[in-house]
Amino acid sequence: MAELTTLLQNALDAAKREDLDTVESKTRQALVAVLHLKLQNNNIVTAQRNMAAMAWADGLIRIFPTEPEGYRWKADIFYEQQRYERAAELYHTYLTLAKADDSTQQVHARLRAIEQHFAAENQKRLLCHLPTELLLRIFELAPSARFVCMSVCWTLRQRLKAIPELWESLTLDFRSVPHLKVAHLNHSDDSVREYVKYLCLKTNTDACLELQALSQVNYSHLQRFNFIDSKAFRAGEELTMRLSDISFLGASLREFIMQSNAMPQDGFLHALLSLCPNLTYIAYQPNDYGTPLGSLNLLNENDTAGDEGQRRLERTAVQYLEWPTPDAINEIVKHPSTIFPELQCLSILFNRLLGVSGPDMDDMFRRILHGSARSLRDLILGSYDHRAAQTISTIQRHGAQGARSQQEQNGLRKLIFGHMWHVPNELIIRDIILCSKDTLEHLQLCAAVSPPALEPGSRPLSLPRLRFFCVVGIVPELFQRLPTFLQRCPALRMVQFDRITLTVEDLAALAQLPALHTVTFRYCRDDRETEENPLVRFAHEAALLGGSCPLRRIAIEDWGDLQDVLFVPEALVALGQLGTLEEISLLYAYGAEARFLQAWQAFINQATVSGLSRRLQRLETDANNGTRGTLQQAFPGAEVTTALDIDYHDRAWRP
Repeated sequence: MAELTTLLQNALDAAKREDLDTVESKTRQALVAVLHLKLQNNNIVTAQRNMAAMAWADGLIRIFPTEPEGYRWKADIFYEQQRYERAAELYHTYLTLAKADDSTQQVHARLRAIEQHFAAENQKRLLCHLPTELLLRIFELAPSARFVCMSVCWTLRQRLKAIPELWESLTLDFRSVPHLKVAHLNHSDDSVREYVKYLCLKTNTDACLELQALSQVNYSHLQRFNFIDSKAFRAGEELTMRLSDISFLGASLREFIMQSNAMPQDGFLHALLSLCPNLTYIAYQPNDYGTPLGSLNLLNENDTAGDEGQRRLERTAVQYLEWPTPDAINEIVKHPSTIFPELQCLSILFNRLLGVSGPDMDDMFRRILHGSARSLRDLILGSYDHRAAQTISTIQRHGAQGARSQQEQNGLRKLIFGHMWHVPNELIIRDIILCSKDTLEHLQLCAAVSPPALEPGSRPLSLPRLRFFCVVGIVPELFQRLPTFLQRCPALRMVQFDRITLTVEDLAALAQLPALHTVTFRYCRDDRETEENPLVRFAHEAALLGGSCPLRRIAIEDWGDLQDVLFVPEALVALGQLGTLEEISLLYAYGAEARFLQAWQAFINQATVSGLSRRLQRLETDANNGTRGTLQQAFPGAEVTTALDIDYHDRAWRP
């Protein structure tokens, strides 16, 4: 206040002397001092600081409209308030009035920051106004990004929350986005969580820890749950899937898919069915072949997992059941028509070292034979041994199927045997095949399963609906002569022979199948009864059909350096005659590249004449990589894959 009094007194003294310049200067300084005193007084109250600062800036602009300082003050206030458009205008006014010796570096930095902010806001605004279909496509490619976008701004958050389809199917991959946690889903709005019907989680850490995080929130509205834990099994490490880990699931669940090396706790399946009585699809799949899954009591009525675990099971709606150990056989055969009356597919891919006893296996087959499990269509018994895994089809989720109609015949649709420790009674297996001869569409038998021949005087076996046929090691006596059997299966589309000795007559009959689409030969042998190679005869017979030949794909795996192999250079040349092929896979050249060099050129010449060079879409071979350019030039429309691109890790052991 004393400073203000002094300035005013100096102004009065100058007025008496008629010194107008001094009067103006002292008066301006006095006014600035008044504004400063008002600012100090208002700063005592926190809520009034912005108001006081704004009054200070406005006062400076009114008193000194041509000076830059007031505009700088006011622009700073708007900038701190995030009112960037007004701040940018005042900063530009300041730069216009600034003197040459004024420092403008900070002002320019703030203007650049404002421009970046406007650019980001424009991107957000663009994202908010994208069509729903385009947004769905974007987040389909980057599923985890939807959580990042939810935190960008309120407008975008509301926009994403208003799209139920965006949250119905949710896949979170914690392996590719390490910082993403289940907590992201738990902390989302309740309205978003209620939209989620299909939840898929992928992790390579401890699956149980991730599931425990989910159990803190209710997801009883889920209809499908898929958990993929790629953590490898380590010897001496015990991972247990506890009943409490799935407590977040509810009665709405229809499909449960678990891929993990964690061993289910006793009573796990029983508790799952009690918790989710409307389940139709259950698949528990270990990741590693060697996972030591022990004996599981799947239907343990004395389980101590609370009231739900102790409740006795009644009818369930389960149509598909895949379990890693054979205990499911022991339990299911006891109550096939009470607990699982609608079971259509039973898949037990147990480790070959953990076999099931012969009597239990026979009992299961007798129940199937006598109609106790009338709804069962697919029976898959396989092994996690890596060589046996190559002989069985990959089991994939199929769509929900209705119950078997009264007009539909009883019998299996699919029967697959992988490697087992205890082979069932082969007479019962034969009877099962005979009872299902009018319904069987997929038949796959490993070397250990060889149903005996029919009784003398019986009619030869005919499977009119069979579409896929695979045998390994030996052709069972049940099929008698292979050419006759093939002729009695007119619907065959896919045939796979694995380590079978084949004759010219066998493959001549194979080529005559009217619906044959795909044929695979894996390490088969030539019987050497005639000089003609069976595969050459097969190619000639198929080529005679011309454009009516149904064959579209052929795959051959062989060891080219053995004397009695099926695939020889003459066979490669003969394949060039098949102008209807669309895919060819030839993995043969381990130690035999030199034998096939000239055959490749002859194959290309034949393909040009037959039209194969124009029709072929994919060619895979482990021939020398030097042939890549030649093959690409000869088959311009095909995807050519040579040895450089092929992974030999899964090749079978050399016989």
